[in-house]
Amino acid sequence: KHMGKVEMLNHYLGRRAVPLPLRIKVRKFMEVVWDAEGGVDELDSLHAVSRSLRRELVLHNTYELLRSVPFLSGAPQGFYSSLGQYMVPETFLEGDNIMLEGEVGQEMFILERGVVDV
Repeated sequence: KHMGKVEMLNHYLGRRAVPLPLRIKVRKFMEVVWDAEGGVDELDSLHAVSRSLRRELVLHNTYELLRSVPFLSGAPQGFYSSLGQYMVPETFLEGDNIMLEGEVGQEMFILERGVVDV
């Protein structure tokens, strides 16, 4: 499945005549995502199971991370479960801009690994 995504991406990059430095950055991103996910598409996997199992899996996957956020600590487990349903894992490369000054934020980011400059 990963190779299919890579092939589609390479085709897209070629059709759009994306400059080589940006192509290299995109390919690096794909490698990082592959390594981080272990070759498994988490969202596809979660949608392959029942809603009840998905709720349990999401709580298992997000509970410790959400509990570690100071202003969320001490919330009831149901809150973590509900909030976890809205979480979408996202990967950024070193040097990526998560947001730019002046942009209106519509998401909340919880950093699992790494360092950001604000």
